[in-house]
Parts: sequence; structure tokens; C-alpha cells
Amino acid sequence: GFPDPQVSWTHQVGSDMVYVSQDQRASFNGTFGLNFTLHGAVVNDGGLYRLTVMNSVKTVVLEFNVSIQVPPVLTRLSKFQTYHLTGSNATFVINVSNALPPVIESNLKWQGNYNSDHQTAMFDGERATLELKNLRVTDTGNITLIVNHPAGEISRYFELVVLDAPS
Repeated sequence: GFPDPQVSWTHQVGSDMVYVSQDQRASFNGTFGLNFTLHGAVVNDGGLYRLTVMNSVKTVVLEFNVSIQVPPVLTRLSKFQTYHLTGSNATFVINVSNALPPVIESNLKWQGNYNSDHQTAMFDGERATLELKNLRVTDTGNITLIVNHPAGEISRYFELVVLDAPS
């Protein structure tokens, strides 16, 4: 038959192609090591990879790009549970950080029982803010920020309690 092939995987780091060894972070599976898995991948693992399979008859080179996506971290900057009187206003703020690719405003959605005619939602690239005005008792419930991201959907919620104002 054919001479046994030699298989190598390389990863572009800067302007250099660096050999990828089979260790605890990468494993080669299948015939000739054609399946390649990165374990515990981090952002720096993204980029150009090259598979070279060669023997004395032929050399085949395949290149592909790997994109590493990191979901955002959502941190409440407002109190988790808030109490308000009817007719008052409430503001909810969540810090959105560390996402790759970055989160854009169209990926954000606020949900809740509140009257959407009395809301203002803003996002400055780091902070998602929801302002509710002229609260009513029927606005009571969870207020949730949902972020749709290529690395997955993530959400955080607040509890809003609206009480009748004393007469």
C-alpha cells in the first residue's frame, strides 16, 4: 500500500505558525488525527489553524479559522428587590461586560409586566438601563434583561413591587 502519512496541526500566533502538541488542552482523534478538539479554549486560541497530511506521494494542507466566543457577564447595579409607590418611577441597571463578540443594543431585551408605554430602555455599550415611569400596582413582578449572544442566551432579573400610595 501507501506510505504511512505524517500529520501535523499548527496554529498561527502573530506571524508564526506554531506546532500544536497533543496535551491536556488539545486532542487529535479519528483516522490520521483529523479531528481536533481544544479543551478549555480561551480567546487567544482563536485564529488560523492548519492541518498538514503528507507522505512520500502527496502533501495536503487544509486551513481553517477558529472563532472563540465568550458570553457576557451580567452584574446587577441596582437592588435586586425594590418597593415603590404608585405614580413613582423605578430604574434598573445591569452592567454588561467581557463579551466576545461585544454585545450590541439589538441583542438586549427587557421583559416584565410593566406598561411599555411608560418605559425608556438605554444601552451605552456597558450598561443596560430600564426606566419605568408612573408605576401602577399591576407593574408588580419580575423585570428581566435577556441578552442574546452567539455564545448563548443569558439573563438577570429584578423583583419590582408596586404598592398603592397612601391616601
